[in-house]
Amino acid sequence: MTKSTVTFSPTLSEEDKSVVAQTTLDILESVASETNNPLVTITSTLRPPERQAQAMFDNLRRGIKISYASAGRQVEKVYETENGLDKTDEEIVAAMTAKIVELSKLGQRVSRHCVSKEEYAKRNIVDVRKTMPNAVAFAKKLGNTAGVKRVFFFGIV
Repeated sequence: MTKSTVTFSPTLSEEDKSVVAQTTLDILESVASETNNPLVTITSTLRPPERQAQAMFDNLRRGIKISYASAGRQVEKVYETENGLDKTDEEIVAAMTAKIVELSKLGQRVSRHCVSKEEYAKRNIVDVRKTMPNAVAFAKKLGNTAGVKRVFFFGIV
């Protein structure tokens, strides 16, 4: 069994890193070791509305469509509308952020990442870089690990 390390993407701030519970880090490290993945890199943690809007904007600009529920599709619609109005990127992201905030006030969540710090502390949501030698084995094993509620296999199986 390989001794594995969990690290954070250099794009994440100290605050982004500090919200991840040690239990989550321990689970990721254990599963990585069991599946012979020497390194797991966390690329995303808690996202405030502005960062969620930017992440969605960046994906849409690259042609990446995530299968969002109704609230996420509403934010994507804002992108489509604003993008067709000759707005700047900053104006589009601001409009998307406003929609996320509006939906949040109505109790609708756009992403599992985009919650309050208190809610995040109850249920850590992390994205990990999928470019590891045994990504499929890692994702499958993680999905069958106690303490893990759900694993999404975007682009690896």
